[in-house]
Amino acid sequence: MRQDIATDDLVDHPQPNDQEIIQLNRQKLRLSANRKWFPIRSSVAMHAAVYFYGSSNKPMIRFVFLLDKAAGEVTMLNTISVKKRALMCITASAVMLTGCEKTAEGQVAAVVNGEEVTLQEINAALSEANVPEGADKEVLQQQALQQIVDRRLLAQAAKESGIDQDPSYLIRQRQLSEALLVRMYADKAGTTIKVPDQAAIDRYTEAHPFTFANRTVYAVDQIVFPAPANLGDLKQLEVAQTLADVERILTDMDIKFVRKSAQMDSVQVPPAMMAQIVSLAPGEPFVIPTGATVTASVIKAQQKVPYNAEQAGPVAVKAIRNEEMAKIMKQRLTEAKAKAEITYQTGFAPPAEKGGEADTPDVIKKAVEAPSG
Repeated sequence: MRQDIATDDLVDHPQPNDQEIIQLNRQKLRLSANRKWFPIRSSVAMHAAVYFYGSSNKPMIRFVFLLDKAAGEVTMLNTISVKKRALMCITASAVMLTGCEKTAEGQVAAVVNGEEVTLQEINAALSEANVPEGADKEVLQQQALQQIVDRRLLAQAAKESGIDQDPSYLIRQRQLSEALLVRMYADKAGTTIKVPDQAAIDRYTEAHPFTFANRTVYAVDQIVFPAPANLGDLKQLEVAQTLADVERILTDMDIKFVRKSAQMDSVQVPPAMMAQIVSLAPGEPFVIPTGATVTASVIKAQQKVPYNAEQAGPVAVKAIRNEEMAKIMKQRLTEAKAKAEITYQTGFAPPAEKGGEADTPDVIKKAVEAPSG
């Protein structure tokens, strides 16, 4: 709710005396007979109002209060200085404490300390859950609502403790908010993509054998080590014919490493890279840089995953859609960079882009691969 009041109408209202000012500084104010109030919202028990004082040639002061009628006491929410002819807007700070007037009806399932929980929030929570077929919808709604209420209460308690002002929280909040915006932006782009026909699905499955007909899970021995500052140093590993050779070369380079066993699914490896891996001689290592680390692996055993053409169809449709979404998002990122004004501190600028088609940025991969919701 918003109410605009011209300060011309308020300058002659009485100014608090010294005792009242002391009480204001303590965040409390006792009602007195000459107090001037301008109501915002009222209920049976509470009354939100604004009080002004000042003179025709001095700034006005706005005090926003919440009045407990039974106790005859007012709690001050905030103070704001304004110039004589400014319009005063009574906004969120006052309205937030009128939650006692909100009722749980219609589209509002509950009110938690003045904050509404809507049916839309409940339905969104249920859409993300694995709801068993034939489940009682009313029971599920109640369960979802209680989870939201619990979360809301803990979030409110966290805010009261000041966590929402912690720099690490603010950074994380921005990261999550931006990631959600990018994901929803990608989802919106996906609405423009046509559903592939059967011929397109067949072409895709044939072009990606390691994802479909020839999908294989490999047991691998690995050596993991930090990526050197100059990735060109990894060329020394090209002569390695075994994992033992990799160990020796890394030791000579004074690079620490760890050994481990793992599984590798061909569906998770880029097709071109997978084709190179399967062309290696048995026991020959392959090296894959992944950000801050490098992994050298050797295949120990393998097991082919049974192929089902009917099940492959939906997987192919999703994969085609993700690839098309990624193309659209890459184009939009290119356009955004072309229009953007970006300045970097010395030493933080990205390296010059190489020729040829650039890899899909991780932010886009995460956005198009995340579940829609």
